[in-house]
Amino acid sequence: MAITIKDIAKIAGVSHSTVSRSLNDNPRISKATKDRIKKIANELGFEYNSNARGLSSSNITNTIGVIFPKTFDDVVSGLFLNSMVKRVQYNIEKNNFDTIIEFAENRFNRKSNIQRLIDRKKIDGLVLTTPEITHDDYKYILSHNIPHIFLHNKPKYFSQKSTIVFTDHKEGGYLATNHLIKNNHKNILTITEKAQEIEFQERCQGYEKALKENNIKIDKNLMLYCDITFYDGYNIIMENKDLLKNISAIFFQSDIIALGGIKALKELGYSIPEDISVIGYDNLELGTYYHPYLTTVHQPKNEIVDIAIEKLFHFINTKEKIKNEEIIAEPTLVIRESVKKI
Repeated sequence: MAITIKDIAKIAGVSHSTVSRSLNDNPRISKATKDRIKKIANELGFEYNSNARGLSSSNITNTIGVIFPKTFDDVVSGLFLNSMVKRVQYNIEKNNFDTIIEFAENRFNRKSNIQRLIDRKKIDGLVLTTPEITHDDYKYILSHNIPHIFLHNKPKYFSQKSTIVFTDHKEGGYLATNHLIKNNHKNILTITEKAQEIEFQERCQGYEKALKENNIKIDKNLMLYCDITFYDGYNIIMENKDLLKNISAIFFQSDIIALGGIKALKELGYSIPEDISVIGYDNLELGTYYHPYLTTVHQPKNEIVDIAIEKLFHFINTKEKIKNEEIIAEPTLVIRESVKKI
């Protein structure tokens, strides 16, 4: 059986990346560590191509590109993404790599930032957290054999050469709606994202599944759409205040729009949860800053980030071909004060 970097790492008691860097004389690794690892490699008869991409010190950048959606720089709607990027950076730094954060497209010349990073040999791998990846960018990543992972968002273009780590949003939508039904709510309004990205489509599917299981008729008039911002959550309620007379609960498919919606409900004279129960989605810390504390669905953000970055470094360090794999994390219900049994 051929000896691999993984075998050397296990014997040396170090990470895969440390072995790879040591074999490439990376200046970040101490001479003692490099000498010890090279000795182990020689004793095991490990052979490596010093000119290969990823093993050549001239080609290694020790940098990961992280591609975020355009909403990342929106202070309010990007709260979930901002908290996620901190975890991404933490895991990348733990592997002694640097991080470059980019949008998929240059906002000024509309050219691909992904292709630019690849052409300029600035990265050893990519973390893709946005569904905004174009088909051309996706083909470019595959044709250049760039180690990559899709995190949080399912891509529109998905082949047998990619791994994706995400939350089961259909289950999340089901959990939220079923919790309201268990509290005897039947006329449940849901407010979702206008662009209907895949994760929000799945939350809607979960909403409908819970209604069907409980023999509650699906009323498309009780499905409203808006952008995921505090102000849009506020405005969608104000624009549809006549609907409120016939409902007892609202499932906001984002905590941000839930908080905006609650502000509007209070201004209209509704008490939460005495008059209308409210449930959100994301489990943002912000949900505990307002009264009543927001009942919500928790996305296992840290779990999916940790798994994704571990997978990415596995692909980088072992040169293993990326598999067609979906790794799904389960959401959980966080019960606080904004839902009342009727």
